[in-house]
Amino acid sequence: MEWLLGIDIGTTAIKVAAYTLDGNKEIVLSTKNIVKSPTYGYAEQDMNEIWNKTINLLRILTKKICAESIIGVGLSGQSGGLWLVDNSLNPIENGVTWLDLRGAEIINKLSKLQINEIYNICGWKIFPGAGPILLKWFDIYKPEILKKARYLLRCKDWVRLKLTDVIASDITDMIGFTNPDTASYSRRIFELLGLDDYYQLLPPLKNPWELAGEITREAAKQTGLKEGTPVVAGAYDVCQSALGAGVTTHGQLFAVIGTAGIFAAASNIALRDPEMKVSINPHCFPGMYILNSQSMLATPNIDWFIKEFYKDLKKKFKGEKIYRVCDVLIESIEAGSGFIIYHPYLQGEMSPFMNPNAKAMFFGLSLWHNRNNLLRAVYEGIGYS
Repeated sequence: MEWLLGIDIGTTAIKVAAYTLDGNKEIVLSTKNIVKSPTYGYAEQDMNEIWNKTINLLRILTKKICAESIIGVGLSGQSGGLWLVDNSLNPIENGVTWLDLRGAEIINKLSKLQINEIYNICGWKIFPGAGPILLKWFDIYKPEILKKARYLLRCKDWVRLKLTDVIASDITDMIGFTNPDTASYSRRIFELLGLDDYYQLLPPLKNPWELAGEITREAAKQTGLKEGTPVVAGAYDVCQSALGAGVTTHGQLFAVIGTAGIFAAASNIALRDPEMKVSINPHCFPGMYILNSQSMLATPNIDWFIKEFYKDLKKKFKGEKIYRVCDVLIESIEAGSGFIIYHPYLQGEMSPFMNPNAKAMFFGLSLWHNRNNLLRAVYEGIGYS
């Protein structure tokens, strides 16, 4: 039997999956992807740790299926952030994820004209964890890091680099740096932010379906994959989710409840929103776009609540079991959570309003409420948001 291999480098989890050629997912393996916060508002990930965790998952997978039967590898992953490598193609420091808030002060100093022009070019209202904003922050506060940098990547591009020794990104993933109308980089964005000197850090762009490289001898030794196995460029995980959900024609809608909460539609027009609440990505195939509105955090609100309020149950029910327990607990509470409202703004908010300083909170607490009421309110708050 022949297999297709998918690798997803998400914000909170890394997954590998084996698919049959008719699209059936037969094997899925995953591990946590840890977000580190060395300073308030920072959200970083160790790039070498990500690679090592990917290696471990692939080693397990290649013990379950024959590496010789894997005929192709594709990637998806979180977008945004800043993932820098030096001339030796090694990480300079931790990758900065899209959740990072340090760029808020940069946005506050931009004029409305700058923000509007950037949106009209790239289709994204810039947010603190956007690549161009983080690049500006490093330019001001850590220019010595940028002096060491050779390429600016996305997270999945780093893993593909380790698999193939090829530097590349794709047209769906370099949001903030590209114009979706032309599917190419925009030098004007660099001019608007005073970043002209760093335009050279951008990697070559490919279409998601294009061959990006092959598994190298070294990567084969590390992962158990076969040397020479083709690896395609891949795409931003939201666009991949749309494709996986069958959202391929104009007007189809879908939602993603993951690290972020996303409501989106496929469109044959790269339509700009005058209020800048909707962002634009090229889809995974020509002539289509994904229009999306994204709340900053969704399921991490649940993880935080479990960690802080259900320590007893988390010790008893390991892994995914704790979420099934939570499903039972919230079903014991009527809709409305006893009139409690939860705002899920643990890391600020992106849409429908942009406020990096927004905070999470519970409204309407009474003496008779218990933690199960609060848990249901968290679930409902994510849904409302």
